[in-house]
Amino acid sequence: MRVVDYAADVKDALTTITVGECAYSLYLPQASDDTQVKLAGTHRPFEERMLQDMASALKPNDLVVDVGAGFGNDTLYLAAVAGCRVLAYEPNAVLVAGLRRSVDANDLGGLITIRDAVVGLDGEQFPARVAALKINVTGVELEVLRGAQELIARDRPLIFIESGRLDDFREICVFANDAGYVLAGMYNSAPALVLRPAAGTPEEREVAGALVAATERLYALILTKQALRNRLDGLHDQLDALHDRLAEQTRDHAAQVAQLAERIERGQAKTKRLEALLSVATSQIQRRLVQGSRFQELYHAAEQQERMTGAELAAANEQLKRTRGTLARVRTDRDALRGRRAIKIADRVGRIRRAVRWGPSGRPTAFEPDKTS
Repeated sequence: MRVVDYAADVKDALTTITVGECAYSLYLPQASDDTQVKLAGTHRPFEERMLQDMASALKPNDLVVDVGAGFGNDTLYLAAVAGCRVLAYEPNAVLVAGLRRSVDANDLGGLITIRDAVVGLDGEQFPARVAALKINVTGVELEVLRGAQELIARDRPLIFIESGRLDDFREICVFANDAGYVLAGMYNSAPALVLRPAAGTPEEREVAGALVAATERLYALILTKQALRNRLDGLHDQLDALHDRLAEQTRDHAAQVAQLAERIERGQAKTKRLEALLSVATSQIQRRLVQGSRFQELYHAAEQQERMTGAELAAANEQLKRTRGTLARVRTDRDALRGRRAIKIADRVGRIRRAVRWGPSGRPTAFEPDKTS
């Protein structure tokens, strides 16, 4: 009959539950279930106040039918603390396995009987009068009630029933009135309702009417709370989305900052290289400037030397002209002198030749100077 599907396997999660001087062990097969997490943290039973009131209304060995026993929170309490016999119905195999291990761990097999299928209770055979009927089957409680009308009419048990919606509560109240029951209390925020056989007194009717009105107001508050919870969940979802977006933007910004830092680092390295190149270029420019200054000085000196050399060259040219003129005159005088000397020599040679007498052998034989010379 339970519609909650527990997917996880039973785990070795043995927790000790302490109630006064009584302590018992309870296996918690679902570590992610909020109720089981709370039990593991507090070591106290869930819905303890309701369980205390149930125990105070029951006697040891009373028979309690627990429809929707779950992992055994109520079943183990009623057997271990109140000493009741409990017939526990739970169709979920995982929860049943955990419940059996809890029964074995506490040696409660004589008080707790587990049935892993739920049928109409009117078709069940019970070993004794049912003193209390607890129903928690997540939204189908009315079906269980309607399937137990004969049992309720015969045994007149106390009824503890979960009712999560206002419409279900009103139908339960109609069923209770038809069955001769009145609303006697409620527990928790679900809430869990307590129905007991009506005594029929005016005072009881007045109290029951006031309790019904108060419970309806409670349902209105529950609806308001649920609406606020839904709105808060929506805000949480929006906040989570904003957080995720902010985290993504932060990651993007971090990546951008890292890229920018890398670019800055590369820019700084490039700047250093450029500064080094600039320093080298500056040194070269300074050397070139020094060389240029020296070249300028040399150029000015060369210009001055050129001017001086030009004047000297002009004077040398003039001197050369004069020397060439003198040389020409010397050459002319020399040539004239040579001519006159040659003539004289030729003349003398002629007179000598004429004065020589040559013999038959070609040798000179006598010399007769020219008297005229």
